[in-house]
Amino acid sequence: MPGYNTILSQSIKHLCVRYSHSGRNKVLSKDVRETFIKFMKDKGHTFFPSSSVLPQNDSSLLFVNAGMNQFKPIFLGLLPSDNPLSTLKRVTNSQKCIRAGGKHNDLQDVGKDVYHHTFFEMLGNWSFGDYSKKTACELAWQLLTDVYQLPKGSLYVTYFGGDAALGLEPDFECYHVWRQIGVPEDHIFPFGVKDNFWEMGNTGPCGPCTEIHFDHFARHQGVPPAGQRINSGTPSLIELWNLVFIQYNRQPDGSLETLQNFHVDTGMGLERLVAVLQATMSNYDTDLFQPLFQKLHEVSSVRPYQGLVGSSDVGFIDTSYRLVSDHARMFTVAISDGVFPDEYDAGNTLRRVIRRALTAAKVRLKAPKGAVAFLVPCVVESLGDFFPELLKNAQMVIETVNEEEDRLLNQIAKGQRLLDRKRLNVKGNTLSGEVAWECYFVHGLQQDLIEDLALSYGLQVDWGVFYKKMKAEQKKSEAVDEKPQGYIPPVSPQLVDMLNQRGIHPTDDVEKYQYYSHNNEYEFLPVKTELLAIVKDNTLVSETPSESTCQLVVRKTNFYHEAGGQMCDQGRILGKNFSFKVKNVFALKGYIFHEGEVEFGCSQEGAVVQMEIDKNHRLGCMRHHTVTHLLNVALKRLLPKTVQKSSYVGPSYLRFEYNAKNVFQVEEVQNIEDFLTDIIRSDLKVNRSTMPLSIALQDDSLNTLQGEMYPDPVSVITIVDKEGHVVSKEACCGTHVLSTGDIGEVVLVSHQSIAQTRKRVHIVAGQEAKKILEKGDNMLSSTKSLSATINCMKLSKNNDFFELKNLMKRVKELKTCLMETVVPWTYKQIMTKDLETMDRQIMALLRFYNKHVLTGKIKEELTVHKDNRYAIAFLKTPGDDKQIIKLAGKELSVIPHMIFFHSAEDKKIVCHCYVPQNRASSTFNAKLWIKAVEELLEATVRSLGDADHICTVKGDKFQHLHKAVSAAHKFIESDYLVNR
Repeated sequence: MPGYNTILSQSIKHLCVRYSHSGRNKVLSKDVRETFIKFMKDKGHTFFPSSSVLPQNDSSLLFVNAGMNQFKPIFLGLLPSDNPLSTLKRVTNSQKCIRAGGKHNDLQDVGKDVYHHTFFEMLGNWSFGDYSKKTACELAWQLLTDVYQLPKGSLYVTYFGGDAALGLEPDFECYHVWRQIGVPEDHIFPFGVKDNFWEMGNTGPCGPCTEIHFDHFARHQGVPPAGQRINSGTPSLIELWNLVFIQYNRQPDGSLETLQNFHVDTGMGLERLVAVLQATMSNYDTDLFQPLFQKLHEVSSVRPYQGLVGSSDVGFIDTSYRLVSDHARMFTVAISDGVFPDEYDAGNTLRRVIRRALTAAKVRLKAPKGAVAFLVPCVVESLGDFFPELLKNAQMVIETVNEEEDRLLNQIAKGQRLLDRKRLNVKGNTLSGEVAWECYFVHGLQQDLIEDLALSYGLQVDWGVFYKKMKAEQKKSEAVDEKPQGYIPPVSPQLVDMLNQRGIHPTDDVEKYQYYSHNNEYEFLPVKTELLAIVKDNTLVSETPSESTCQLVVRKTNFYHEAGGQMCDQGRILGKNFSFKVKNVFALKGYIFHEGEVEFGCSQEGAVVQMEIDKNHRLGCMRHHTVTHLLNVALKRLLPKTVQKSSYVGPSYLRFEYNAKNVFQVEEVQNIEDFLTDIIRSDLKVNRSTMPLSIALQDDSLNTLQGEMYPDPVSVITIVDKEGHVVSKEACCGTHVLSTGDIGEVVLVSHQSIAQTRKRVHIVAGQEAKKILEKGDNMLSSTKSLSATINCMKLSKNNDFFELKNLMKRVKELKTCLMETVVPWTYKQIMTKDLETMDRQIMALLRFYNKHVLTGKIKEELTVHKDNRYAIAFLKTPGDDKQIIKLAGKELSVIPHMIFFHSAEDKKIVCHCYVPQNRASSTFNAKLWIKAVEELLEATVRSLGDADHICTVKGDKFQHLHKAVSAAHKFIESDYLVNR
């Protein structure tokens, strides 16, 4: 009887019948997905669409890596009541997931086996405080065995076996649930934290889990028992479905905090389920990948895909088929969700994935340029019906991949030049791991390509050193991937629950939108209300004395809490006997907390208070928020593929970050400013309306931030032009001016690339923008005036040296002023270019002066000394210090000489001394000679040479020049001439 390894090998090679030849060939992947969602909807689950693969408001992840990511606020109990997630009890969907970085990273495994992926779909169902472990297990078992009709004898389950170090008992409740369902005891196995305690990251929601595994060899003879194969990594018995019981929240210190509500989070990879239902052990032998293989074969120069792995896959052909196809799915989804290749974070991972695919296609599959982008329509055809954003962005994906291929080919050329340089230092026939790592990490070349480049030079790569460097970088990467969370409120969800238990209702903050404008003046009426709760150090207290820092909760407020990128309000809360300065405002589960300090008196629970916001602070935020909406419109009109990533709206300026391939030029930025100015001068009404979220999202003209979670009902800000055309329509909870004319002046003050495709702009509006424009106009006028002066001097052949130096100084001062002063960005670009031109023009005039004026006059001044045995002279012709010394040395090169002149740099007196080396001695040399005058001149700076035969000093005492000349004569006449 053949052994298990033989059976496994034969099964992978021959028995994994592809879907196109299978008896189950009518079970298509889209039907599998549809069946799952329909089953869960029939069981009372609400379908909630997949989020973007870019996490929103979660800096701990590069990509969404699990179906539960978008529901994390529910698990943590941080949702306000108007969030659409807050009403959900049972949810289902198929979530787009990417695991290519951080804690869950499958990138290096893709292609090597038949079940790892960078992109996959996570079929999931969730219970938010609704049903129990029993219901979760029953639903899973019913779907797999009754609906999908998988044989019960092929299914095995695992449960959490406990962990003494964490103080966690085995999950016997789960074990008994499976026994009650009818799973045989020998089909149930306990496992530890590694396999049956699920965590999304180093921090966050987590809990014990139970997994359902499928045994492809359930009916085979001569295979090891399931207990030996389960969780062993063998493709014969695979994990199919993971049911996580969210009970804890992992803290930054590693401890586990019990969550208030019990939740269920299940996830089943669509790719694995489809493989099982299409009777194959390989995810790649399904209708999700086979069409991609066929397309690849059409354009490549190798054999068709055969499903080989390991050593049997000679030339890594099938490995490359799998890798390229998987990566094509990943980058199509990622780019469609607004990720672009870049040097940092998610963009960097995407770039590496695209380049891995390009390299494998080129090196292993012998595919021509453009072959990888050729797969995009096939991916869209496979997934576009369920994820319509792929249909919308297909062309953008193709263009992005082709551009990245062009960039890669350019970097391959750089890699070849690098090897050309480095091979001179090669020892034997080995290319060092350091050079290989430089090719990989700096120039973006993949390992296959590095190896091929090395072989073309007859070299073997030292991969040992390379992998050490890779491991070190991965540790750094993991530290970056698991980033700390952002602002953590000083109030816990448990304390918020105490407010609710006391009968304190969530804060009414509708007054934040109650303001009006009269005679171009905005009025923000104070609100009288009751102080309901005081929080000090996350504890409810009845009062706080003067100078105490705390958080106040009132019945209703007109203060805006930070949201939608807009900074919170500031102001004061005034009681009968106290004043409280509000420095920060934040919301938690519908309660608004006003954080600040008691300025005087004593704040007391139950007091009647008056809420007064800082008018100028709020108005600044309103102006900049409305400009943010208009800027978004302007950018999309100029660059249709612009994707907003984030924004900051403050009282002094706005910051807007977006993804785009191109950097704006001066003319394009001017067009943006002109567009904004036209809208502002048109004085268009800014309207706010509230509507159900479902209705708002049906409006194609509505602009939403990709992946953002909007409240329900949602506030919509609309700006319509005089003809009734919508200029801007955006879902937004922020505060805005009532008319665009109230914005005032607007100016873009900076535009920069913070990464290859990530751009950032800063804009200032209102009175401050007017001041910036005035400063810019003044500086531009000064620049033009200086340019005119220089152009006049270009016409003259007798320019004064000090005038030229003064012009150079003025150019330098303008450059410094330009760097230190906030001026319009377009002005800065124009002035920077003009000042650089002026710099070059002045340098050209100085070169002309040195050649045609200074040279002749220095020669004339020194002619009388040429036939002397030595020379001591004071030169009156002004010029550059180095140039004067150079010219003097040329004229008096054969005799000792000492020259004095005024420095053009700082007006000091320069003394330069030179003694030919053949005439220098221990008693007479440049150092000794210059020492005779150094003290008289009070020389403090030694420059332009410091050796026995040449020396230069600078001094402050010009009035001692006559004494210095006499001393120089005395020294040389008493030593040099006497001894010769």
